[in-house]
Amino acid sequence: MILLFTYLSCGAVFAQDAVPEIDPFAGINEETDWNVFDQESGATDDLSNFGHDYTKALKLCYKFFYAQMSGKLPEDHPLEWRGDSALNDGKDNGVDLSGGYYDGGGFIKYNFPMAFATTMMAWSTIHYWRTLKDVGETKAALETLRWGADYLMKCHPENGVFYVQVSDKTADENFWGRIEDGEKLNYQRKSYKIDANHKGTEPLAEAAAALAATSIVFSEIDSYYADDCRRHAEELWEMAWKPDQRRTYHTTFPEAAKAYKSWTGFYDELAWGAAWLHKATGKQKYLIQAMGVYRNQHLEKDISLFSWDNKIPGVHYLMAEITKKANFKNTLRLFCRDKNHGGKAKRTPLGMVFLGDWGPLRYAASSAGLCFLAAQMKLDPDSNFVLGQSQLGYILGDNGRSYVVGYGTDFPTRYYHKESFCPEQPEPCGSFTGIPNRHQLDGALVGGPDEFDRYDDDPWKQQQSSVAMDYNAMLLFALLGKIDHETYGSKPPPRLAPGKGLKIGDMGQSGARSQGDPEGYDPDRPDSGNRIDYYHALQKSLLFYHAQRAGEIPEGFPIVWRKNATMQDIDGDETDLTGGYFNGGGTMKYSFPMAYSITILAWSVIEYPSSYGEHLEEVKDIIKHGADWLHNSARSTKIVASIGNQTYEDEFWGRAEDMKADRPIYSVTDSQGGTDLAAQIVCALASTSIVFSDNQEYSQKLISKAETVMQFAESNEGFFAENVPEAGLYQTMNFKDELAWANLWMYRALKEEDSATTYLETARNIADSEETLQSNPKIFDVDTKVAAVQLMLAIEEDEETTVHLDEIKSFCDFYSEDVTKTVYGLAYPSPFQATGYASSASFLCFLAAQKLSGKIEPGIRSSWKTFGFKQMDYLLGSSGRSYLVGYGDSYPTQAFHRGASCPNRPLQCTAEGYKDRDAPNMQILNGALVSGPDADEHFIDKRLGTKYTAVNLDRNAVFTAALSAAEFAKNQKDDNIDSSSIRAAINTASILLLPILLYI
Repeated sequence: MILLFTYLSCGAVFAQDAVPEIDPFAGINEETDWNVFDQESGATDDLSNFGHDYTKALKLCYKFFYAQMSGKLPEDHPLEWRGDSALNDGKDNGVDLSGGYYDGGGFIKYNFPMAFATTMMAWSTIHYWRTLKDVGETKAALETLRWGADYLMKCHPENGVFYVQVSDKTADENFWGRIEDGEKLNYQRKSYKIDANHKGTEPLAEAAAALAATSIVFSEIDSYYADDCRRHAEELWEMAWKPDQRRTYHTTFPEAAKAYKSWTGFYDELAWGAAWLHKATGKQKYLIQAMGVYRNQHLEKDISLFSWDNKIPGVHYLMAEITKKANFKNTLRLFCRDKNHGGKAKRTPLGMVFLGDWGPLRYAASSAGLCFLAAQMKLDPDSNFVLGQSQLGYILGDNGRSYVVGYGTDFPTRYYHKESFCPEQPEPCGSFTGIPNRHQLDGALVGGPDEFDRYDDDPWKQQQSSVAMDYNAMLLFALLGKIDHETYGSKPPPRLAPGKGLKIGDMGQSGARSQGDPEGYDPDRPDSGNRIDYYHALQKSLLFYHAQRAGEIPEGFPIVWRKNATMQDIDGDETDLTGGYFNGGGTMKYSFPMAYSITILAWSVIEYPSSYGEHLEEVKDIIKHGADWLHNSARSTKIVASIGNQTYEDEFWGRAEDMKADRPIYSVTDSQGGTDLAAQIVCALASTSIVFSDNQEYSQKLISKAETVMQFAESNEGFFAENVPEAGLYQTMNFKDELAWANLWMYRALKEEDSATTYLETARNIADSEETLQSNPKIFDVDTKVAAVQLMLAIEEDEETTVHLDEIKSFCDFYSEDVTKTVYGLAYPSPFQATGYASSASFLCFLAAQKLSGKIEPGIRSSWKTFGFKQMDYLLGSSGRSYLVGYGDSYPTQAFHRGASCPNRPLQCTAEGYKDRDAPNMQILNGALVSGPDADEHFIDKRLGTKYTAVNLDRNAVFTAALSAAEFAKNQKDDNIDSSSIRAAINTASILLLPILLYI
């Protein structure tokens, strides 16, 4: 280990039993002590994103932790070449120290870096729980975290004692073999402890931090376990905090200094540990202690690096998060600016932030992880995100070599790791030779190249080829930051108040396992309810609309690979048509499906605003962006039907931002028919006016335009596609349903005004006189609105009239009882875009069950809701595959989408390079619902197989709406219908049925 720092100056700290009652922030002037920067830091990394599968890298990262497990392994341990080992650890001192993690390539258990890795695993779990749920890694996160925490508590068998290390360099370097054979080969493993006569502050404070952080994670899952973690944490902290017991630990344990010498001293651990204890307990004394150390030791001066040895940059973040004070934020900002281009941190020629010779990639990963958090704190968000992504890209292979074992095409094969080098038993195991390790150590991050980007895949060159727990803990931290940003942009998760535990919600998997403790957490006990998380899927689905956004892209946009596009879409009369949404996988704008999609999204917000939770303003902004474009597109004498050339579109492959061709604008004029298009735009404008009823000026603007367009619809009877064949991709079979629907939406928008009843009567007259509106429709989609009209009319019927009530009942009864289904249960009324039909029917039937509660028997309404739940569960993965991109363990990776297939600039995007290749899209098209399987459950995840992988606005809109309805309905109770019981029954049936279906 090289010397990276000088010791921090020693100053006065508060005695354990004399914590002063002071304002911990007294004396700090935020305006003068630290400058608050408002501007970005300037130059940034030039990203070349090679389409990394960050979720795959994350899953591999967790596999490394399993490979490092010591003790009696769980029965379902994922690595066959690992077995039980070191079961007699601690026997020399009469204690059980089995368990925990081997540190790196050998078999020593160093508790100082192990505790730090555990803290980082806990922090990653706390901060990125939503993302762990999204990618299906909650089980791995909880299990690997608990494995480390269990061991740390074992190492604290009584108050005043903490075991700091098992085995040492001398013994380990003399042992060559499998650790499973250690006892047979007489591997003597001595244990070392801190007690009254053997002092060591750093491991104590770090173990306290680890267990405090772990208690936050398990507070809701297993409160008894969390309490145990907190008790151990506070007792260890008392040992660390005693002034007369403080001592740099490696001076007591020279065996530790050979690998983990504490170069920075113990004050960073004291500030770090106190901050975590404050977060875990809410006790003010810990915050005062953290502030005292921070100020007296001038920790704000250190912006060098974040590591197992130097926690100071992590303290900057924790204090900024806890206190919200500008001085801490600015110090964190300076840390990241130091690592960005233009900062003082050293860079290799190919762009790695180079902060040390031994294991430099861990520092690149820690910088990435911490600066992702800084970006969420709105501290230079753009440059910090780019910094994080560039360092992860370097690690994962942007420059031709991956440094994560098992990831990419050219990853290390000869790394310093004894266990994975050993052959299968009973063949003996000796020291390293020139051959690759026999077992692939998936997920291991190696130390990395030198300052000139040179890397030797040689186990004896340990500065480069070593692996370690802290390396991977930092990689985990960074990967989760990147994946989280892809889904949530710069939006941080809800802040946990000090003393509050992590809100687990639906875990999606069984929980963590205790190390052989019969009273520990039971992974087979029932979870908290529905294993499908509608709210997270709903939030995910909103990202698709952002990816489809045309026009100017606002600052802080959640889809980082999208930029301004179609800024040339200006009509001849200077009408601004730059905005709106692209319809599907290209750059065409079609007014008809866009208007339908906005209507559906608005309808869902009107009926289920609470379902959107903290994303309500986000979906309203999505609706407004579309409504504004539709408002501009429709005038009294003409209405825009489409923008773009479909023939050119079919030949073009690239980013929307790179589209150079002229984009013709096709319109229906007042001398042509266009009832269907005009009426659908009326629906969108009127429904949006209701969404924005609290903004009277904007709402009235939309209503006024809707009235103008309604006159166009009534005066220019006919089909828009007959007059604008260029927009004929969306032809309609009838326009009376759109006209009736438009009148119903005008009635709802103007319900408080005298003119409203005229619209309602017009809708009824159309429905009563038009035969197709009296039929029993089998689908509800962009062309056929009959079922929606029937439902809205049924809601308005008095008790003596049941015509439309019978019609919508027939529709929902058909779906709940008679519709053709695939073997796993997807409603399949038509061979095209079944996922869309299942979603639209679910939305209408959820809504009918709610709105017709006084008119339909509870048992019937229950069956409608059961149908909706089953369809949503299917689409989100109950069959073993999710059809929502970015959600669940197995989702589509080759959605047909030009922009998502393209790499980041400056790389060119061509059909030869990115359309025709059989590989995942370079960008994850989060939130897109694909067309789905065929009737036989076949699904081909190929970009050009658009029968399966196509995406579009209208399908996503009904899916989003159905999710909002499901989220509302899952906890709804009315007329003896308990939806939570319905969900439980569906879950039980799914669990029992799925193995049978999979076998079939």
